[in-house]
Amino acid sequence: MEHGEAGEAAFDDEMTGMIDAGVLSVPVPLPKGHKAPTATMLSTEKADGRLKCRLVYRGDLQVEGVNYDANELYAPVIDKTSFRMLLATGAAH
Repeated sequence: MEHGEAGEAAFDDEMTGMIDAGVLSVPVPLPKGHKAPTATMLSTEKADGRLKCRLVYRGDLQVEGVNYDANELYAPVIDKTSFRMLLATGAAH
């Protein structure tokens, strides 16, 4: 790791956090002929000198039904106030 012990500590913190949050678990066997998507651990130095790591997957290589279930995905991209305004505008017309 390029940041030595500080990088290893940041990596361990990130992995522990993901395990505690239930994001990572025991590996599940993949169907025959499929490979797990590649991942990279990126580290960023914060303004106060701390290191922050994040695990990044290649989402473009994932296959629906194999690597993820589309029914379980949810990614909000609009805040509640803007959404209400959009609904009110639509109802007015």
